[in-house]
Amino acid sequence: MPAMIKSTLLPGLAALGLAFSLYAQSEADYAGWMKDLGATRGKMQKAIAAKQGPEAAAEAEKLAGIYKNMIAFWEGRKADDAVELSKKGHTALTELAAAAKAGDEAKVTSSMQAFGSTCSACHMAHREGSAGSYKIK
Repeated sequence: MPAMIKSTLLPGLAALGLAFSLYAQSEADYAGWMKDLGATRGKMQKAIAAKQGPEAAAEAEKLAGIYKNMIAFWEGRKADDAVELSKKGHTALTELAAAAKAGDEAKVTSSMQAFGSTCSACHMAHREGSAGSYKIK
């Protein structure tokens, strides 16, 4: 193989391989966020039910951080609907954290509903498969 082709082809192939590994890593990260989200959401719901405002706020803040990661993930995939849902969820969780700290139960409830609606809408649009083997569309 001529040197000029090697010097052009090899870096191109290396860049392509890196792009695929970053893409796969991002999907693995996303799957991890979803698992963490489920567990954290459960903790938050228990804290809300027990009227433990500071604990509920801490869990909501953790979830807001996950949603911030999701915004960047979906922006990278150019999925505008998922970006908007992630932003809506982030806003709802930030509001929920503030309401939980303030003891505003009505706002906690409405923020929880707004957050919950983002989950199901995104799953319907961007998830396929069945429990234990979900994939991103």
